[in-house]
Amino acid sequence: MLTPLINQEDVINKSILLTALLLTVTGAALADGSYDQGAGGYDINAIKQREEAELAKQLDAEKAEQAKQLKAKKAEQDRQKKARDERLKAEKIAYEAKKAAHREQLRKDAPAYLKTINNNSLCIEYGVAVRGESVEQSVDPNLDFKESPAMVVAEAKRRNIGFNNLMVKNKQVQIGMTICEMYASLGTPEHQNRTVNSHGVLIQHVYHDRLYVYTDNGVVTSWQD
Repeated sequence: MLTPLINQEDVINKSILLTALLLTVTGAALADGSYDQGAGGYDINAIKQREEAELAKQLDAEKAEQAKQLKAKKAEQDRQKKARDERLKAEKIAYEAKKAAHREQLRKDAPAYLKTINNNSLCIEYGVAVRGESVEQSVDPNLDFKESPAMVVAEAKRRNIGFNNLMVKNKQVQIGMTICEMYASLGTPEHQNRTVNSHGVLIQHVYHDRLYVYTDNGVVTSWQD
């Protein structure tokens, strides 16, 4: 059998390619210090340091990007909070303005309103106004007379209804008071128990603090607490 001839040209070409590749790799290693030409090999520590440097650089870039995103997020949150605070402030200003306008309108309407209510309701409003209580204690919670009690006082005088202001302010009751005066001092009872007989109308007025006031024909005759 004939031995195949070796193509010397192919061997030379391959040798040239391998030599060029080796020179390229060795040149890169020499450039970054991972190849120690004097020692005749690669420096593993240099390669490790290079990889660690690249990793550190990548981590720094990621941290910088995260910090940038956090800063942008906080800026957006601050913007939204500022917008919300400004909106709430504007809503509060508008509400206060509306409330003031409503209160002014009530002042204008109050005299006419007071002339339409009965004496007992007027007496309740009188007590609320004199004591400066909240409108929830009033007959009509839409009207607040504590800021202008003179309107209620004027209407009470117009109807010739008198009060003991000291007792009204202190929420006191005494025998001989009219129901109207009692309402001015104590306000509206939670409920009433009426008894009608030949002598007239007897009423038990029950208040939330377990106070029971008894009237006979519109005059306070006794109470218990």
